Amino acid sequence: MDHHIEQIEKHCRICGNRLNKSKGKKTQPVHVYACTDHRDDLVALVGLQIPAADEEYLPQNFCNSCFLRMSRAKKAKESKLPFPKFVVMEWTPHQNENCTVRKY
Repeated sequence: MDHHIEQIEKHCRICGNRLNKSKGKKTQPVHVYACTDHRDDLVALVGLQIPAADEEYLPQNFCNSCFLRMSRAKKAKESKLPFPKFVVMEWTPHQNENCTVRKY
């Protein structure tokens, strides 16, 4: 199960994409943001609740792309402009055998 949790942590909590992009044989790190550090913005802009005790099956971080989209949405909201809705990956409780994030 530890390997399974380790693999889930390599995905964005919002979009579900991998947090590391690979180019050829090298893996290039990307900026990663902790959900707990941006709890208020995630609730207000994305509609994503971050429980105090996060479940094991939930990634704890989100990617730079989602962070930038969230920043633009925050600026639009402050300017009272419409902003696009986020499509959020649905993470459900599961066992290792029936994991949909089997890209490892």
